[in-house]
Amino acid sequence: MVVSTVAGLIIAADSRLGLTNANWTIACDNTFKIAEVEGVDRTVVFTTGYSTVWALAGVQTDKICEHVASNKPKFDAQAILANAARRAGASLTDIAQEVVHATAAYIASHPTDYETRIGQFLFFSRLLRVSVRRPARSAAASAEAKIGEAFGAPAGRHHHCAV
Repeated sequence: MVVSTVAGLIIAADSRLGLTNANWTIACDNTFKIAEVEGVDRTVVFTTGYSTVWALAGVQTDKICEHVASNKPKFDAQAILANAARRAGASLTDIAQEVVHATAAYIASHPTDYETRIGQFLFFSRLLRVSVRRPARSAAASAEAKIGEAFGAPAGRHHHCAV
């Protein structure tokens, strides 16, 4: 979810990662689906779906979430998107093509990793770059009031949230 406010953007996502094989399904609540793109002002990327592949062979079932928290995935669409966004002069089309090509290359070299997803949704990624404009004061007060109401702030008191 992305909400634009006078104070900035509110970007929210859950932290749930669902992992499944033939014998179990595990939900880990320790992943980050939103990342600032280092070195590129006012730019974030976010992903959802099957955007990571983890090396879990030999990991005990009750240790999988710990393993995910302390290791890098074998494949990470969010990292590919962020790296592509750092390239100077890269258009959105160039960035999208890079993510698609990297995903296709990974699947070609690791065909069984996405075997259960053949013909189905893999992941959704988005790159968001924000330009800064100053709205009129009355519009700012109105936007702050709406955000405050949405998050349960008492009348006249507004909370600013940013990620």
